[in-house]
Amino acid sequence: MSFDFNVSILITKAFKEINAKNYDEAKEIFTEVLQKEENNRDALLGLCICYYQLGVKKEQSMYFEEARVYLIKSVENCKLLYKIEPNHKDIREILGANFYTLGCIYVNLNQFEKAITFLKWSLNDFHDKKLVLEVLAEAYYYNEQIVEADETLEKLSSLTGEDTSNILYKAKNTKYYKYLSQGNKLLFNNSELAEVVYQKAINLIPSKEDGYDNLGMCYEFHKKYDKA
Repeated sequence: MSFDFNVSILITKAFKEINAKNYDEAKEIFTEVLQKEENNRDALLGLCICYYQLGVKKEQSMYFEEARVYLIKSVENCKLLYKIEPNHKDIREILGANFYTLGCIYVNLNQFEKAITFLKWSLNDFHDKKLVLEVLAEAYYYNEQIVEADETLEKLSSLTGEDTSNILYKAKNTKYYKYLSQGNKLLFNNSELAEVVYQKAINLIPSKEDGYDNLGMCYEFHKKYDKA
């Protein structure tokens, strides 16, 4: 296939928009590129970045799903190149980076088992092991694989020599408030299950008062004054 100078200009322009965090504008340009070259690797990866960042910004899972679609296409292209040149360092690095990004996307889609699979694959070729291990530890934690999360943190600590005790704080805090939100939704329709969920939050972070307050409210709402 001959080199298309116009496509190259569009790609450069689109990545400039990404650098400026103008993701909607970049998305339109990358889409235009795909109309000219449907398997353009830069455009597929660029669209993945755009949708991923929009998902982070707007906190809507549909953007992460779109990012996943384009990244899988990019991965398939890399796999074809990998079969031709399996020892090509750049191809292996790109494939590893794609697996890492897919792992991050699946974390945001709450599909933690898939996230763990791709993150483990990315460790083979992606250069930033520290970055992968941090997200992998969080994915294990979200998936309630606490032993694996701790083992991953130990690997990270031995790799960097840094204290990793605070890495799971964000994951633990997020999970805590998800339990509270889930309990609040169950409170009026299924008080027994709400009670179980609130207790999970308390067991997760005993030092926070919100869980106790919500559990007490649950008891009071259903006349369990002896427990409240």
